[in-house]
Formats: sequence, C-alpha cells, structure tokens
Amino acid sequence: MGLSDLLTMGEKMKLLTIAISAALLCALGCQSTSQSSPVSHKNSILRDGSSYTSAILISARTQEEGIREEYAYLQKHFPGFRQAEVEQVGEEEVVFGHHTDIHDGRFFSVHTLVLSNGKIRSVYFDITSYFGK
Repeated sequence: MGLSDLLTMGEKMKLLTIAISAALLCALGCQSTSQSSPVSHKNSILRDGSSYTSAILISARTQEEGIREEYAYLQKHFPGFRQAEVEQVGEEEVVFGHHTDIHDGRFFSVHTLVLSNGKIRSVYFDITSYFGK
C-alpha cells in the first residue's frame, strides 16, 4: 500500500497546490522584475489589488509571464507572506490560497495571503490579458 492509497483526493489536491506554489516561488527567486507600485488604469482608479475594481493589471501575453508577474508583485509588496490551503482560526477551519474567478466578463487571479504580521489579505490580479493563452 503506497502513500497515495492513504491520502484522500482533497489531501492530494492540497499537496499538489503546495508543490506548485513552492515551485513557482523557487522559480521566481531566480528571476528579476521591475513591477511598480499600485498602477493607474484608464479610469484613474488606484490599483492596489484590494478588490475586483482595483485589481492589479497584469499585461503579460503568456500564462508563464503572468504568473511570474503576480508572484513578483506579491513578494515585493508583501514580504514574508505565505499561502496556505487550510488553517485553524479559532474553532473554525478557514480555506486560504489561490483561485481564479470571472467578474464582469474579466478573469481574475485571487491570492488570499497570511501576511508576516499574521493578518489575512486577499490580492486581486486582472489576468484577462493572458488567461488561457
């Protein structure tokens, strides 16, 4: 009986998510980038990533470039952050991590982080430019 026989599908997905996140973080450690602070969009809304309407615009042409830009932004603006799949908060289990969403016809990558000070923050990226490419 192997290890995979002992894990539930949910546990396997958690391990896969952790492995992918670790690989991305390792790959980004070897990359340099020049991601700027919150950016302005044509409608002059400050883009700080705190919601769908203020999502950080990712202008990459490929998924690989886009993911690299997302993680570079997170590392620059939230040093010491971590993404977790499930954590115990008080008496409840709360799911953190990453998901892709559609809002008003645009695609978003949403990262829910545990910051170095222990606070929880979601960061929204508009990934319409590269999603599915």
